[in-house]
Amino acid sequence: MAMLHMQRFGLTVEHFGEVAVACREHALLNDNAIMSKPMTLEDHRNSRLIAEPFRRFDCSLESDGGTAVIVSATERAADLRQPQVFISGVAAGHPDAPASITQWPDMTSLGLGKAAPVPSALLAPYWEGLGAGELRLQACADYGQLRHYPRLLCSHCYSRAHRWQVASGHGRIHSDAVAHYAYHPACAGELSFTLVTVDLAEGPRALGRWLGDAAPAFGAAVQRVILHRESSPKLAFTAV
Repeated sequence: MAMLHMQRFGLTVEHFGEVAVACREHALLNDNAIMSKPMTLEDHRNSRLIAEPFRRFDCSLESDGGTAVIVSATERAADLRQPQVFISGVAAGHPDAPASITQWPDMTSLGLGKAAPVPSALLAPYWEGLGAGELRLQACADYGQLRHYPRLLCSHCYSRAHRWQVASGHGRIHSDAVAHYAYHPACAGELSFTLVTVDLAEGPRALGRWLGDAAPAFGAAVQRVILHRESSPKLAFTAV
């Protein structure tokens, strides 16, 4: 799998070394780390081969560790010593079993495409709106300020009370960016694509795909379009 990846994408042993050295530098920040000595790229190159192209310092240690996230009611967490962190959404994907690697159509892919969002109770009205062809904005029920993306607190008065308002979908382009690199192999077939940040007529800004025939122009009038994909609906914009 690693050899195929090297041949196809130009990965080198030096790239492996950079990863190993970076991991060791992070380990040195942890007093409980098993490997506590600094490592250089030369140390990596001189370490013995285990199974080409992997060397000793490419291999994960057989050590047990644990990480836990405690999820509790907001009221219960209010009096704890650590600051509260609120879960806004969850995404999950299920790749193929490692035992079937040799049978994958593409051994350089993990088998996981795009993970569709699993909306929390807070986000569900937004995603339901997109599915119904609406762009819904949160509005503070106490102060009235609109916000996007959806979140727990009003940034002005910190109220948790909110209502939903359907946006007109009209706005003007604030900025744009063109993506030339696929952050995941599943997106490779979509390159290149343009993202636009839009000043909505109601005030908040929103980010979405650009569907216009011509390049977006700063300040140009646009309207929203909802793309209904297999995984989940997506927000996009096109010229008026």
